[in-house]
Amino acid sequence: MSTKIPIRGCLLLVKLVWIASLCFAIQQPDDPLQTALPANSAFSLEELSQRAGIIFAGTVAKIEMPAESLTESTRMVHITFRVDDGILNANSGELIKVSEWAGLWRPSAGQRYRLGERLLMFYYRPSASGSTSPVGGAAGRFAISVRDQIHLTAEHKQLLFRSARLRGFEPELNTDPADKQGSVALTTVARALRLVVAQ
Repeated sequence: MSTKIPIRGCLLLVKLVWIASLCFAIQQPDDPLQTALPANSAFSLEELSQRAGIIFAGTVAKIEMPAESLTESTRMVHITFRVDDGILNANSGELIKVSEWAGLWRPSAGQRYRLGERLLMFYYRPSASGSTSPVGGAAGRFAISVRDQIHLTAEHKQLLFRSARLRGFEPELNTDPADKQGSVALTTVARALRLVVAQ
């Protein structure tokens, strides 16, 4: 004996499935590695590198603020870096321009970059509009001192190099006695990053 399913019930079921699939699609990021990360978290070099589309050490050469006439959603700040050490999708010696959504530059957030500042940057792959941002916010940028050192707390240092591929780097993670915080030579970090991105 066959049972007849009312047409209204079928249509309602189809609509519910369609709405559910639409909601699921909207929640998924374009790139699964570009999921939101807590800004103050510490990640290993491997985790940062897996999420990044551009990695380099460089100096801030130019900051271009957007015109006030543009709408909030289309306003971009353009930052030009002189690349000192290109690691992923950046070449040493070149000028590279990245575009960040101007909403990240709210007055309450303070100055995001300063001219002449030296940084090791992990940027997401640029979106279709060309905009990007550091991986995990503050987690994806490291200040470089005049002595080519990256300042890290002991905990951050341990987390940064926790990848199994980087176990041999422990002897090179010497702290600079002149600093209250620990530091690691930029050359050590760059060498470790090349090992990670080459996999």
